[in-house]
Amino acid sequence: MTDLNGQTFVLCHGAWHGGWCWRDVANALRARGAEVYTPTMTGLGERAHLKEACKGVSTYIDDVCGVIASEQLTDIILVGHSYGGMCIAGVADRMPDRVRHLVYLDAAVPQDGQSMITQGIANPPEVNEATQAHLESKREDWLPLPSAELLGIADASEEIKAREFAGMTPHPMSSLIERLHFVNGGPKAPATYIVCDNPPMPGTSFVAHYEKAKAGDYGPHWTARRIDTGHMAMFTAPEETVAMLAEAALG
Repeated sequence: MTDLNGQTFVLCHGAWHGGWCWRDVANALRARGAEVYTPTMTGLGERAHLKEACKGVSTYIDDVCGVIASEQLTDIILVGHSYGGMCIAGVADRMPDRVRHLVYLDAAVPQDGQSMITQGIANPPEVNEATQAHLESKREDWLPLPSAELLGIADASEEIKAREFAGMTPHPMSSLIERLHFVNGGPKAPATYIVCDNPPMPGTSFVAHYEKAKAGDYGPHWTARRIDTGHMAMFTAPEETVAMLAEAALG
């Protein structure tokens, strides 16, 4: 078992989820000696009663920066799953001196001025911009829970499905629409991109991000990795997920 004593992880969940989704991974990292934080974003999970306080991705960045500041965390391995890639990019830009390594787990990789809608590099920019304009009128809406097929757990055990759907809550459209604006030129920390493409999550750019990271298009400080599982790797491949997070921390 890899010793992770002295390592600090902050794990950021994706859409519809909360800090609860990291339970197995977080427990395994702690068992190896790591310090682990799994914040839940405003309006989701056990914080669903705060829906009115969520204004978009900027709220989520505030959530995570608040945990880092109040817990006085430094030298962090900052992990974002799915939509959480938007969040960790903003946090790493805002608090560059606190983040040692970024891990995008089947996640968005936004550039300055992009939203979750427009960061998709797999689709033509004009299509993304048109979609963004259409959704502006739905800023106050909340997305209902997704299907098991969309999450890549259609073939998972009934136990996994039950855990997923018991914890999920609707997700704010505002977080998909608000554009991320960097204040310090964007993240500069070394990064690992982990794709989970068996099956790939429909309608996302995650495989394309992996291919770009693998090709070196995001720079020499990026590493590309793959887990042979679907989108929700923390449920369907927790051991592999822990191993790759450990590699990112110790590499």
